[in-house]
Amino acid sequence: MADAKTTFEWTPQHTKLAATTALVLFIVGAAIAGKSYWDSSKEAKIQSQYFLIEKDLLKTRTQFMQAKEASAMPAKEKEKFMKENPTFQVPAAATGDFEKDYGTVSTKIAGLVKDAPASKAAKMAALNLSEVQIEYGKNQEALDLLNQVKEGSKDMLHGLVHSQLGSLEANLNKCDSAVSTWTNVLTNKQAQFLHNSVKIKMGLCYESMNQFDKAKDVYTQVKESDREGGMGKTAEKYLRLLATKGA
Repeated sequence: MADAKTTFEWTPQHTKLAATTALVLFIVGAAIAGKSYWDSSKEAKIQSQYFLIEKDLLKTRTQFMQAKEASAMPAKEKEKFMKENPTFQVPAAATGDFEKDYGTVSTKIAGLVKDAPASKAAKMAALNLSEVQIEYGKNQEALDLLNQVKEGSKDMLHGLVHSQLGSLEANLNKCDSAVSTWTNVLTNKQAQFLHNSVKIKMGLCYESMNQFDKAKDVYTQVKESDREGGMGKTAEKYLRLLATKGA
């Protein structure tokens, strides 16, 4: 039993992948829903503020990504590229200091969230910034931010916020709280696209708490509901590993 626990220790890497995947799924869904999703609410002003902030955030993230890719380019390839593109300027790289890299946009998002925490725009802003905070190891700050926007009707955004909140609690070694938070996702009919990923994360937390029967239960649920999908195969792998450790 002890061996199984060391094999299945919760790690931030588990949550980062799941959270990012969830955000991608939401963005795709929102794009399909289009203008009607946003205009159905009475928050036009706060939405306009959010879109401007999001533009700045994405611009900064893109800049840092380009700088990272440029630094990883082989010297000969880079030299050839610069000769072919003499006017190209390599963007400034991230410093690794959150305040220096994202301090301005972070302050803007904090203000938006404080002014209208129940708005959809504030939830999206908080989710996007929390992803960056996680990258910089600021799990507590991300948790505090998302806690400000966790209330509201159970829609897709509510599910994404609670999925991310649970992951952050797990990162901070609070698996009991994480499991409770993820239950809010599982009871949200509008967030069914998150259910299997949340159950996988719950299973990892159960194992960290030596609750192997509960881990088996959620893994089995995912395996049965997604037999040919990636989540189902992941659940099957974890079940096999549990079995080999005698858990």
